Amino acid sequence: MPDLLASYFTIAGDHPPSLATGASPYSLRDRIEAAARAGYTGFGFYASDLSASLESLNWADIRALLAGNGIRHVEVECLRNWFADGELRTASDAERLLLLEAAGELGAFQIKIGGGLPGRWTAHDLTDPFGALCDDAAKVGTRVSLEMVPFSVVRDLATALAIVEGAGRANGGLILDFWHLDRAGVTPADIAALPPERLFGVELCDAAREVEGTMLEDTWKRRRFCGDGDVDISSYLAAIGGLGFTGPFGCEVISDAVRAMTLDDAARRSHDTAAAMFTVTA
Repeated sequence: MPDLLASYFTIAGDHPPSLATGASPYSLRDRIEAAARAGYTGFGFYASDLSASLESLNWADIRALLAGNGIRHVEVECLRNWFADGELRTASDAERLLLLEAAGELGAFQIKIGGGLPGRWTAHDLTDPFGALCDDAAKVGTRVSLEMVPFSVVRDLATALAIVEGAGRANGGLILDFWHLDRAGVTPADIAALPPERLFGVELCDAAREVEGTMLEDTWKRRRFCGDGDVDISSYLAAIGGLGFTGPFGCEVISDAVRAMTLDDAARRSHDTAAAMFTVTA
């Protein structure tokens, strides 16, 4: 069984992705300890929540919390507007500095980023900024993982891979989220065709057969635990295994139902249902 990582929003409680600022109602200590009790060996940090946590903790405190709870894998997310200019870029650069510092201080194996919603920028505009971000990440010893999102500028695997390959940085790669893969119609064969060295991360979840509400509502409010929906998780995992990827695998189950659960219940249910997928495919 590979190592599993508790992605931020799975155990953040009532702090949905629609809130770009603020923090989880649960303390960082409580979340790290709940993740460890559930069996996770990885933990995800989110920029605004991390900023709030640093008001009462320092980096040494956080490292001690992680080490004391057996957390070996750390990711930090989610840098927005890294390709923008003007006021958007000013705000993004402040977040960029925090995430880079966090990656260096906590030994994060990746900084997770998305491509933003369609607007004035195209996928072509993202290649050079992606390379520059990778260069910054290399200075603190980490990697940058670009996430394909079907309603974003980076709407499919071909676009994501073109940006990564165009930048040509060894520490630039992809993270594959099962909700996004399913909703974009990505097949296991599409995954199997990826360059193995470009696959940096995988996020597990499930979904209903049809989109419920808008795409944004579906991904932010109605994801399901692994095995509770219709995503072909086993076939995706088989293709990913064929690329030689061994983890850690993130568990990102974002939904109103999960936000209403207790911290321990959300941590245990997300971990155990994800772990069961590897028993099925073994």
